[in-house]
Amino acid sequence: MWPFMVWSMYKNSRPAGPIKAYKRRIIGITAKGQRETVTGELLGSSGYSMRGIYAGALAKGDSSVAQDLFRRLNRVRKDPFVELHLESESYTVADTGVVKQRIPVLIYRPDSLKPR
Repeated sequence: MWPFMVWSMYKNSRPAGPIKAYKRRIIGITAKGQRETVTGELLGSSGYSMRGIYAGALAKGDSSVAQDLFRRLNRVRKDPFVELHLESESYTVADTGVVKQRIPVLIYRPDSLKPR
């Protein structure tokens, strides 16, 4: 774009239209039945990695990421997680307003609990 457009704020402009965003939460269910929100702090990681690496992959159905998450979370817990629930909502912003939609909960279990 150089030298014609000197303002970089316009280089990624796109036409008007609806914008879609997601809000996702990972809830862990322990062997004793307690619900606990899985956060970056609980994982020893950043909130960015929780959203970018784990929640996004779980939303796409990537069970290998769920198994990695179980291993990382349960390595020092006395009451291990036996299920992870991905709770999601989508928000579509358009000229007419905001539309919120609930997405069905995805449930993951560790491989060791799956019937063989």
